[in-house]
Amino acid sequence: MINSLAMTDALLCVVTAWGASRASLQPALRLACGLLAIASFLGVLRFSGVYPLPSLHLFFSMLGAISALPLLAIAVVNPASQVASTVRFAWIFFVASGAVGVLCVSLAGIRLVSDAAALIAVLCILIFSLFKHAAISAVIGLILLLGLLSMALKWQVVGFLQSADLLHLSLAVGIFLTMRFSFLSTRSNT
Repeated sequence: MINSLAMTDALLCVVTAWGASRASLQPALRLACGLLAIASFLGVLRFSGVYPLPSLHLFFSMLGAISALPLLAIAVVNPASQVASTVRFAWIFFVASGAVGVLCVSLAGIRLVSDAAALIAVLCILIFSLFKHAAISAVIGLILLLGLLSMALKWQVVGFLQSADLLHLSLAVGIFLTMRFSFLSTRSNT
């Protein structure tokens, strides 16, 4: 029997791989989707038992927290910014934030840095949405915040879904909604 983490990671992988392949989305959003697609694909391999070594999945999950979620927040909060709208600056942001992740989380073991980056990114989406009265992005921010809280507080749905499942599902729904609504669908300026 496949465990629930493999199934929810598979759903997240499908949604984010689809997002990464959509040329109409901003470069920051496509890069965020690509990073999360890699992390979730490795999660499927890990949780299904095909590739049981967790280190690569954990590394890309850290990149998802410290790079992908901030890229997503930038795309929502300031879609006209250089980071959101150009491939070059999206990659520069990814490399810089990824380097911080490698130094702080992977080498120094300070996981709080990636957790804080993810939380700050999601709170930026939520606060920006509330100030701008943007209902759909507020819903996206709330969904993502609930996913992060489920991990932090170890919530689980009795007998089936674990806290990481709730995170995977919230990421899948939040990213799908982000891609679905036209406020992020612009042609990239490479």
